[in-house]
Amino acid sequence: MLARIGKAAAAGGIGLALLLPLAAWALDARAGRDVWLISQPFDEGMVEAQRSLWEKGQPVPPIYGQPSNETIRVLFPDASKLLSPPEDPSLILLRVHEGDHPLQARTAWLIAKLGLVASLAMAAAGGGLLGWARRHNA
Repeated sequence: MLARIGKAAAAGGIGLALLLPLAAWALDARAGRDVWLISQPFDEGMVEAQRSLWEKGQPVPPIYGQPSNETIRVLFPDASKLLSPPEDPSLILLRVHEGDHPLQARTAWLIAKLGLVASLAMAAAGGGLLGWARRHNA
């Protein structure tokens, strides 16, 4: 009985260790977008005022609000909050208001890494239990 439990734990741990990084990669590839987070987004009147002061060559994200320092990969961004500015259509801005917490791809990767460690520990424990059960004929 213990050998069966050990075998199941070892196989399950190895299976999860293979599946979790693959799932994180698939999520990132299918649902991820590189965006500039715009906190405290400006209203339309303020955006028009900022546009009138903007000159070609200056950064675009500050026209729309307080931008993040770099692009951030976000999973499942709310399409109604995405903005492609006419000043630079290659940029994608994500307006976030107080209390909004978009799911970042690095969070999915962190969960996958922690799950990988746990699943490898489960596989090792299962292998140890299997070895002990075989030595003691349990």
